[in-house]
Amino acid sequence: MSKNMIEKAREAVEGFIGLYEKTEQKLFLTGYSFSTSSNYLRELARISLEFDTIPDNLTEEQINGYLQGLTNRFTRQQGTFKMAVWGLRYYLLTIKNQKISMPYR
Repeated sequence: MSKNMIEKAREAVEGFIGLYEKTEQKLFLTGYSFSTSSNYLRELARISLEFDTIPDNLTEEQINGYLQGLTNRFTRQQGTFKMAVWGLRYYLLTIKNQKISMPYR
């Protein structure tokens, strides 16, 4: 059986387990649905695997370049881009209290 993206990130990216557990708990306690929580966590896993580090260690330029790349790869799937933006925004603002300029669409 192949591993899903979150399992891969938990095994491969240092610090992802802590990010995952803290974010999952906060999403649950603030009333986010299971579906939204899963989508946000999957997108955090996706960017962590892409850079082999958690988003905390990325610059704003790296994050924006990653998001631009998503728009090129998933032009017909705007939901992927939006979930990436929303998941990163939730993590950086709510969990890390870090302000970053990101698209709003």
